[in-house]
Amino acid sequence: MTTDQTNRDARTQFDPLERVLDEIVARRGGGEYVPDGEVVARYPELMPRLGERLAVLHDIARARAAARRHDPVAGGPLPALSADQLDVPIDLSAPRGAPATDAAASDAGPRFPGYGVVREVAVGGQATVFEAVQLSTGRRVAIKVIHGGPWLDSRQRARLRREVRIMARLAHPNVVGVIDSGRGADGSFYLAMPYVDGLPLDEHLAGWENRGPAGVDEVLRVFCRLADAVDEAHFRDVVHRDLKPSNVRVDRRGEPYVLDFGLARNAAGDDARQITSARPGQIMGSLPWMSPEQAAGVQAAVGPPSDVYSLGVMLYQVLAGRFPYDVDGPIDVVLQNIRKAEPMPPSRALAASGPGELVLPGLDAVVLRALAKDPSARYPSAAHFGADLINLRAGRPVLARLPRCRRRWRPLAGSMICLVALAIGAVVMSALRWGGPPYRVEELPRFTNSLGMRFVQIPAGQFRMGSAAGESGERNESPHLAKVERAVYFGVTEVTQSQFAALGGRISELETDRGPELPARFVTHEEAVEFCERLSRAERRRYRLPTEVEWEYACRAGTSGPIAGSGKLDDMGWWTGNARGRIQPVGGKWPNHWGLYDMHGNVREWCSDYFRPYPPDVPADPQSLAISTRRVARGGDIVAFERDCRSAYRNSVKPDLPENAIGFRVVLEVETPGGDADPPSAGR
Repeated sequence: MTTDQTNRDARTQFDPLERVLDEIVARRGGGEYVPDGEVVARYPELMPRLGERLAVLHDIARARAAARRHDPVAGGPLPALSADQLDVPIDLSAPRGAPATDAAASDAGPRFPGYGVVREVAVGGQATVFEAVQLSTGRRVAIKVIHGGPWLDSRQRARLRREVRIMARLAHPNVVGVIDSGRGADGSFYLAMPYVDGLPLDEHLAGWENRGPAGVDEVLRVFCRLADAVDEAHFRDVVHRDLKPSNVRVDRRGEPYVLDFGLARNAAGDDARQITSARPGQIMGSLPWMSPEQAAGVQAAVGPPSDVYSLGVMLYQVLAGRFPYDVDGPIDVVLQNIRKAEPMPPSRALAASGPGELVLPGLDAVVLRALAKDPSARYPSAAHFGADLINLRAGRPVLARLPRCRRRWRPLAGSMICLVALAIGAVVMSALRWGGPPYRVEELPRFTNSLGMRFVQIPAGQFRMGSAAGESGERNESPHLAKVERAVYFGVTEVTQSQFAALGGRISELETDRGPELPARFVTHEEAVEFCERLSRAERRRYRLPTEVEWEYACRAGTSGPIAGSGKLDDMGWWTGNARGRIQPVGGKWPNHWGLYDMHGNVREWCSDYFRPYPPDVPADPQSLAISTRRVARGGDIVAFERDCRSAYRNSVKPDLPENAIGFRVVLEVETPGGDADPPSAGR
């Protein structure tokens, strides 16, 4: 036995990595297909060294394959090969479509640099998807390989580049992003994404009716999450154009994820017009989930309401167990049905199949509004659609009833009734049309972070802080002039339970109402500060609790009355008069003039300040000094009376006390040379 063999046997005996590699080499040498992903999944404790050594084995196999092309007997001495030549797989030298002639190449299966393929997951019209393992980290990924191999034309390559850019831009927890893109060993183009271990949407929700009311709630919960994810895409000027159950995957925790932006259209930018604009009459999308404007080939009319329509078809399909119209038969007949056939209300379809008693009041109105043939009659955004789904879950009246009433009045156009309605004003008509507030919400810069938390830029300014004229005056609410020195991005809603838990926040065992859209409560001041710190480290931005001045300034949103927005507490927040003691999903009431929700009710919100008398020139008394270690909590809550839900009302709370009606929202502070709050990729 040679010295080299003795040393190798010793390494194999004491190093498990060497034993595994010897086994893999022997099995592959015997003609067995052993994918890298299978090896990594079996021996995760050997990563990342195992991944590095597997990559070396592939380099050796490529070198041997390249050498076999130059038979020393027939062609003389072997020429020196460059690194680029070594990377050219042997099957590219054969005629297109010819079988591989090299054992090393044929046994390797589909290969992508840095990844080990585990199995084929799905085959579609545009691509094949594989489950794989990223060798450097052991992370499970999905690799989407575009059909056509290395021979994609320039338009197909441009479309792939656009898909990668779109996916990299969408920061939402329910949108699958992109990890990597490149070319496989055979020259095929691919992109790598996080792997979602779960089922397609329709399979996950199959049999919901057997669970009774809990099944209905699960369907609505999933679609609420989907609507929010699609709205994030719309906020970034991206229209998906191919929403269908197979492009939504639900993981084992019940979280849905939107996939496949291969047909997505970037509604802003020159590349959208150059790459994705279809020729007149060309149909883009998947039957039978496409919208009427897609079915008509009117690509210029495709926008956010088109995706809302597809969501409506998917919801109808899940609830009724059928499509809204007949989709069997010749394509031209199906396209005509999509454009013209009015769907049966889902309640009737459910009643015909059995569980009609499970239909919630307002469900027909919500689904049928999403399925309106005219895009202008649908929900104007996925956010509006999601808001009505939240209303359904909470048992509140839905906003979709208003457009249905309006349609019944269309034959009276030109009559005195319409003249009177026009006299009401454009603002009120807009509210009747879309179910929004009867006042203008300013278009301020927006930003959505990696957790899906939405922010609105609040401008710098000064205002009259404290009790306005006519309010009950308490010394600690004495009116005085206050100033917000610089703009910040203010959280649109309170931090939700799903957002809080996503960064390691602990949902209190005292919490009896749990749900991803419910605000996090029973949160101490320290826990709220820790959340901001973790979020700041994760995103390399500065998140914090608002100051008391910032909170009241944002709550008032340029108004001076005790209740912002409409001036009516029932419109603006949840309190003891309408919440019945139950916590409610965020964003269920009207926003104020700056687009902020729930500042007058639902949960009180921590501020960064210690509780002090104000204005500063008011001398502190012994009672004030006794509570100086307490922190400020602002806003009303579900057990508060109306007098405690005013813009100026202040609460002093022990910072370590986890109360059932205290949560928090955060602000994003960004320092720039110009003094404006403008984070990178902050949106429109």
